[in-house]
Amino acid sequence: MRSWCKASPQQGKVFICGGFNGQECLNTAEYFDPVTSQWTLITSMNNRRSGVGVIAYNGCLYALGGFNGVTRMNTGERYCPRTRQWMDIPEMYSPRSNFATEIIDDMLFAIGGFNGVTTIFNVECYDSTADEWYDATDMSLYRSALSACVVKGLPNVQDYIYQNRVVNDSDISTTVDPPLTTEAET
Repeated sequence: MRSWCKASPQQGKVFICGGFNGQECLNTAEYFDPVTSQWTLITSMNNRRSGVGVIAYNGCLYALGGFNGVTRMNTGERYCPRTRQWMDIPEMYSPRSNFATEIIDDMLFAIGGFNGVTTIFNVECYDSTADEWYDATDMSLYRSALSACVVKGLPNVQDYIYQNRVVNDSDISTTVDPPLTTEAET
């Protein structure tokens, strides 16, 4: 039994990491192969993590934050399928569990969550090339137990992004200008 875990697709398989078995937080990880309909255990994570953030990023699987049974964590680790080993990555700025993860502009984002005292609105992003976390624009609302996704091709994308931000889409870089206002709107 496993609750409060996270799953992520990677190399045609579904990986699941961490969670809670009703008695303790887990450090185990496994994957499901839909071709063979089999679950396979992989090397256990370095830390127990319930409410963990899990996401595939640049050929590896990342397990971030979570609750280890004592405290909310700001640590993270990456699983390399080639070496079958977990390696620690730099710590996030904010400890968190039950948060969203997503990849945007080749950066791994950790969004919101619970820090052990309160629900948070903080957002930070990780660049695997620089092996470094950066502060990102925080949300305007406190959110925990949330999800995030990337939606491409929104016709009203200007309503959701920073104005005059450079957007990289496929091989095209463009600058998104603010919508024009008419005299009636001013």
